[in-house]
Order: sequence, then structure tokens, then C-alpha cells
Amino acid sequence: MVQLALLATVPVLLGVAAAGYLGTIRGARALWIVLASTLVLAVLVWGWQGSGLSPFVQRFAAPIAVYLPPLTLAGVALSLLGRPRWTVKTVSLVAIGAAASNIFLAQFFFVLGCAGGLWECP
Repeated sequence: MVQLALLATVPVLLGVAAAGYLGTIRGARALWIVLASTLVLAVLVWGWQGSGLSPFVQRFAAPIAVYLPPLTLAGVALSLLGRPRWTVKTVSLVAIGAAASNIFLAQFFFVLGCAGGLWECP
């Protein structure tokens, strides 16, 4: 259970923190590019960890359902706050909030995908 919680929170926490830091330097475009890169990297790492016998959707679509909502939520929150308010404290709080919300969002969207028959449920 702890491993699942870390798998759901650590990439979001690191990705949002990096995106916020680079966003303060380079602007909103850099924020969204880093968030998208975080999503792609997390999906690829999750997909490569899965066994070769797992269906493609289970290996690569399931992590999109897990990581896309909190990363989008963090990007929208930072965008609505505006670039002048992207301080270390604000970015840290948004990153922690997105990671914490992903504990619940990941379960919700993963179970939704299981119920829809998109991938096998453990």
C-alpha cells in the first residue's frame, strides 16, 4: 500500500515542483511543457515496469488516468494564481496539494477504468 501511495504521489510532487520552478523562470509555457514531460515520463516508466504480457492499454493508459488529473489540476491552479504569485512557498503548497489529491484521484480513475473494462483490476 505504501508503494502504491509513493508511486501515485512522488512523480506528481517532483513534476509540479520542477514545473513551478521552471515556470517562474521561463513562464507559463515552460510550466505546461514540464507538466506534459512529467506525464510522458511517468507513463513510460510505469509502462516499462509492466510485464510484456500485459495489454498495451493496461501498461500505458492506466498511468495516464492516474497522473493526468493531478498534473492538470496543479497547472490550472498555478495558472489561475498568476506568475507573480509563483513563489517557492506557493509552488510547494500546490505540489503537495496535487500529490495529496492524487491519492484519492488515482484510486477513483483507476477503479473507473477497471469498471469500464479498460484494464484488469488487481
